[in-house]
Amino acid sequence: MLPTRDNAPSRYIAGIVRLEQPEPLDDALLLVTLQDVTYVDAPSPIVAQSVHGVSGWNVEIPFRLELRKPVRPRGAYSLKAEIRRSDPAALHPGDYLSTAAHPWAPGDAKAIVVVQKI
Repeated sequence: MLPTRDNAPSRYIAGIVRLEQPEPLDDALLLVTLQDVTYVDAPSPIVAQSVHGVSGWNVEIPFRLELRKPVRPRGAYSLKAEIRRSDPAALHPGDYLSTAAHPWAPGDAKAIVVVQKI
């Protein structure tokens, strides 16, 4: 499903992180990051990041990112998500990671980021 567009600028990005199948995620951390990927040959600075605690059986986990700095209307942005189940400081086997590009553009009303177990 493609993101819907809204013409009004927002200070927040709302969306969901989708797992392949329902999974118990007791005391896990969800990290969602928006990166500026406008320049292919340069580092991708982080524009926004959020951390959410997750517990219980999940297949879709809602998130909300606050945009603390303005985004360029013609910039290129990408969302990334990680679910860390055992160690809040690093990814380990059994955790989840987005492995495909999840583009985001200013005005997208809802974002969907798919993660896979590593």
